[in-house]
Amino acid sequence: MTDPGTGLTWQRTTAGAMSRPEADRYCAALPLGGHAWRLPTVQELATLVDDGRVTPAMDTAAFSDTPRAGAYWSSTDYAADRSQRWFLSYNDGITSHRQLDETYVRCVR
Repeated sequence: MTDPGTGLTWQRTTAGAMSRPEADRYCAALPLGGHAWRLPTVQELATLVDDGRVTPAMDTAAFSDTPRAGAYWSSTDYAADRSQRWFLSYNDGITSHRQLDETYVRCVR
């Protein structure tokens, strides 16, 4: 799925919940379309938020398997505490950071 506003191409399906290291490895090894994929930054994740929607706050026609609640990993570490990473909840489109054991993944290229 290519976003014409940003030029980013997104994995349409949600990968299951996984840890930070697993998320990094998953995107780096994703063989989809023969392209190089990566975990998106928190700013890139935010480009998919549709402020006119909630639960989930995104276009469900484009990303139909997005869970109604739950967060997605970003590649952006929290600068004040590198043990934390920024994530985005598509339940309401809010970004936050804290230590999470695992959460959802959607890769970008």
